Amino acid sequence: MSDPTHQQEPVVFRAPEMQDGREVYHLIKNCPPLDLNSMYYYFIMCRDFSQHSCVAESGGRIIGYVSGYARKESPEDLFIWQVAVSEEGRGRGLAAGMLKWILETNPELKRLETTISPSNQASQALFASVARHFNNPLEKHPFLKADDFGGSGHEAEELYAFSVIPNNY
Repeated sequence: MSDPTHQQEPVVFRAPEMQDGREVYHLIKNCPPLDLNSMYYYFIMCRDFSQHSCVAESGGRIIGYVSGYARKESPEDLFIWQVAVSEEGRGRGLAAGMLKWILETNPELKRLETTISPSNQASQALFASVARHFNNPLEKHPFLKADDFGGSGHEAEELYAFSVIPNNY
């Protein structure tokens, strides 16, 4: 059970730093069904991809993380790799807040993309909510089939995308 005193503490959004890698690793580890990468991976993501990523910090602890990057082929497109919120941080709008923070601090970005497995209804709802925030439709396209993962049991991944330029029609 989470400590209720932490639920009242303010949350600060900021870019991750390399030393956050270990704490981010443990956050992801405690957020199934997210794919857990090596701890080294999270050190590198926090160092080299911090411009398009975010941590949510409360009470001196990281309770949320979004990793993303702008694709070299289309630098105005933000690809979101992982979104994680600790159990104690859930229900507070942190995931949407971190995504919006990344977009607000990177005004050159025009489009957001991510992949989501069909069973991950929470992520589907999150990205639909953020697309609505910008008054833009959420597009969905096939991306990777389950067979592409070589019989590992990994679900298919569908590509979700929307414009982050507000459409005030």
